[in-house]
Order: sequence, then structure tokens, then C-alpha cells
Amino acid sequence: MIIKLEFIHDCFCNAIKKSIILKKNVFILLALIFIQTFEINLCASMPKKRGFLKKALFFDNNNKKLQSFLLCAMSSFKAYVSDGTSVHTIILPELTMKHLRQQILQVTRTTHADDVLMAIIDKDGRHVETDRSVIRAFDSENVAFTVQFRTKFNTNLYSN
Repeated sequence: MIIKLEFIHDCFCNAIKKSIILKKNVFILLALIFIQTFEINLCASMPKKRGFLKKALFFDNNNKKLQSFLLCAMSSFKAYVSDGTSVHTIILPELTMKHLRQQILQVTRTTHADDVLMAIIDKDGRHVETDRSVIRAFDSENVAFTVQFRTKFNTNLYSN
């Protein structure tokens, strides 16, 4: 018996919209199919789908393993980072502050190797300091950050 992926995708979306409780195995299966069809059908309404996918990830708050499993199966998140001299593209495997800082430091290490990362600001001018603010920044269509560095020399002067 062949079941169209779109049908399963729609069933999963409706279950999440209506907060229907699914058995764990069914939820994982439907979530994986949803993720696969999501990756295949990238379209103009991607930010809405990406936000909807985040709802799916946090659907079962009691099961951390399920969340991390889905997060690993999910596609990466792309953003642009401006350090004042150039614009870099970064790919985040997870929407966390830890991963954002790691990627920023990695792409800017050639120009800011001896500097300290002081601030990360999203395109709306808000400081990004927590995991929640990273997720909020990715709610928009084009994700861009501006980063500010301070030289270690200046930092040492202020600390004395």
C-alpha cells in the first residue's frame, strides 16, 4: 500500500495544530516524514514552515531524547554575520547561543583572532544573549547578525 507523503505530512501538521497527543513511535515516524518533505519542498513560505517545525520540536516537553533526536534529524539553519569589514555565512546545527558563538568565532578568526566577542545583535537591533533570543532571530525570513569585537589589549586595560 502506497501512502502519499503529502497526506502523512498533512496528518502530522493537523495533529500538532490541534495538540493531539500521539504515541511516541507514531510521533517520531510522522516527524521524520514531515522533516523529509520539508527539506524537499523548500518554498517561498519557508520561514512559516520553519517556525512550525520548531513547534513540532517542542511538542513533547517531557521527552528530551525525542527533542534532541528531532533536532539532529532537522536541517541546519543559515544566517549571515557582519563583523564590520565583511559578511560571512554561517550554518547552525542547533538554535542555541553556544552554537551561534562557535560559528561566529570560527568564521571571524582570521580577522579577529586576537579580539574578544563583545556583542551579537540581530537585524532588528536586539542583543542576542540567550537561546530564546537566537530562536527569535530565526523567526524572520532573512537572518542576519552584526557582531562587535573589542581587542584584548583594551579589555585588559579595563580589567585593571
